[in-house]
Amino acid sequence: MVAAPPQAHRDLNLRTDRAFAARHPERIGRPIRLDETALVREWKALRATLAQPPAGLPLFMPQRTAASGACMPEDPFPAALRTPGRPCAGDGRKCWPNEGWRDIADPDMPCSDETRRSPATYAAILDYFNVAHPANARYARTPRDTFCNIYVHDVTRSMGASIPHWVRDPAQTSHKPLGRRELGANATCDWLNAVGRQSGWMLIDRALLDYIESAHSRRQSLAPPPGPTPGVASAAARIAAMPHADPRLLRQDTYVAQRFANLGLPVVISWKNPFPRPGHVAMVRPETATARGVMHSTGMFLPRTAQAGAENYQDQPAYWIAAKQYRMRQLWVHA
Repeated sequence: MVAAPPQAHRDLNLRTDRAFAARHPERIGRPIRLDETALVREWKALRATLAQPPAGLPLFMPQRTAASGACMPEDPFPAALRTPGRPCAGDGRKCWPNEGWRDIADPDMPCSDETRRSPATYAAILDYFNVAHPANARYARTPRDTFCNIYVHDVTRSMGASIPHWVRDPAQTSHKPLGRRELGANATCDWLNAVGRQSGWMLIDRALLDYIESAHSRRQSLAPPPGPTPGVASAAARIAAMPHADPRLLRQDTYVAQRFANLGLPVVISWKNPFPRPGHVAMVRPETATARGVMHSTGMFLPRTAQAGAENYQDQPAYWIAAKQYRMRQLWVHA
């Protein structure tokens, strides 16, 4: 057997670190100590699993989360408790009961991963969950709650880039499920900043914007800044090589987020409420020929989005992010 090149080993270790971080978000990215022997064994077993490709595929090729059928559930509840969706719209799309604490696991649920990205696949996944239908109780606002985090979890899990709804927390012993903690919108924002990078989520920050703008203005390939995964770095290079009617927009994270989504990469807007009230998370969706992002009167580009929340909608510009109270929002992309 030909030995794998050093870069392949590094890539495998990085994929293993991300998968391990996704399994153990309660560690907040802390490295495994040598005396944590059980975790060391778990990491090595996970690495060995990731190193084994399906028959006929080259070693170290990225592996699919699922070829067909339902995506693997992540919630801590028995499968028998999950209620499948039922058609509720004239076009045959589904609605689900108000059981957002459980993952959807319908056999027809679309599954994707970073080897199968396209704007059409992304849009189909966003639309599958039928977030805006008034009869879809899973995401319907109640007098007390909204469910933006549930929708974002459902979409990202379906895309093989899960932002979790439940995380392990051994200290949580006050209620069932014991040892698990539910992430609301603010806690989801904390998770993205703490371990999102280890799970493949990249913040669209100033360094990434500067790289794209510089590569575009020089019309040449440049080394990406440290941090982005190979998939995000490749997509950033494609964005830099594209024509842009107003290249100054490459300085705006909202505009670049739309470009990533147009390539089929999952993109999330997150906003942590600085007050003891819920924050918000939403999905950026690909543009179409008839549904484009818009320019706000302030000069901010507003991307197309899909969300659950105070208002549920499937395709609308993110008008809300132009308000001053949301100036600390962040945009994240996954390969």
